[in-house]
Amino acid sequence: MNRRKRTIRTTAAALAAAAILLSATIFAASAPAHAQPTADIQAACAEYSPKFDELAAWLDTRPSLSENQDERESKLKLIDDALLYPEAKLMPCAADFLRRRMEAFIADFEASTVSSGAVIWKLYNHTVIIQTPETAIAVDLIQGPGIVRTPREIIERIVARTDILLVTHHHGDHVDWDVWDMYLDAGKKVVVPEPARKEYRRRDELTVIRQGKIELPGVLATVFPSYQKKDLCSSYLIKTKDGVSAMHLGDENNIMRLGSEWYRKIKPPMEIDVLIPNIWCPNLKPLLDHIKPALVLSSHEHEIGHPVEGRRPYSYVYRVLRAFGLPYAVPAWGERFAVPAPLPR
Repeated sequence: MNRRKRTIRTTAAALAAAAILLSATIFAASAPAHAQPTADIQAACAEYSPKFDELAAWLDTRPSLSENQDERESKLKLIDDALLYPEAKLMPCAADFLRRRMEAFIADFEASTVSSGAVIWKLYNHTVIIQTPETAIAVDLIQGPGIVRTPREIIERIVARTDILLVTHHHGDHVDWDVWDMYLDAGKKVVVPEPARKEYRRRDELTVIRQGKIELPGVLATVFPSYQKKDLCSSYLIKTKDGVSAMHLGDENNIMRLGSEWYRKIKPPMEIDVLIPNIWCPNLKPLLDHIKPALVLSSHEHEIGHPVEGRRPYSYVYRVLRAFGLPYAVPAWGERFAVPAPLPR
């Protein structure tokens, strides 16, 4: 019996050690890669670097989001092929482009004051920063995949200037535990749906809301209970005291619940200023029967942490937006969209 107990203890210890090793391996694999790029990646950057440089130089002029749409579309499409490259997340030229855009963003963000309404910055993937006269909100703030990452120093500056982090769901392209740590260390709230907290070591410090309201200075945030297929997801409506409203859909995808989606309960239809969807959302058209935006702000294109078949290039984005027949804007990483007052309809 004693020998059997020793064997069980030995086996348990071995399994625990293996689990620790596996965990370390997983997190090491997700850390930024600094190895010399392969010959294929070097060749890809040789081809794509001029296109990244051309787009970056154009964005440095701070072009309007609403004017010269043909020019904007042609410029953004310059990097479609580059970001559809299978190993785009390991391309130094893509990393340099994101860094340049995030440096431009943080300089703009830190210099900005908002006297009315809101300013919305689109960062990498589905991250947005919403600044109002009294409150600044981050949604789905992450550093990024592979070596294509917002520098940590810039993330720290974002955390310092925002008041709360809203997380839509637990998928890896929306969750960054290092970022969560920064907010909690600063005594700021991190709001998540239940599944997002389960494996996080500081889970008891998170604010879990499935449905409800969050009162912030000058802002009311409403959490709507959505899904991405079977996974719980949150959609957030941000409304300022002067009536400007923006809704971030997260990865809204109620394709498995057709006919019982959360937005069908909204009667009469809700008018908002800005809708920020996951641009590939398969049920966006029925949602627009119940949520009536004055403008659609594109998001979640070119997530290079996804397999190639799960990425959406700008060519796809423009095709989808045109089909809806609504006013729209397509910001690049780091660009701003100002909504000083409710938008005309």
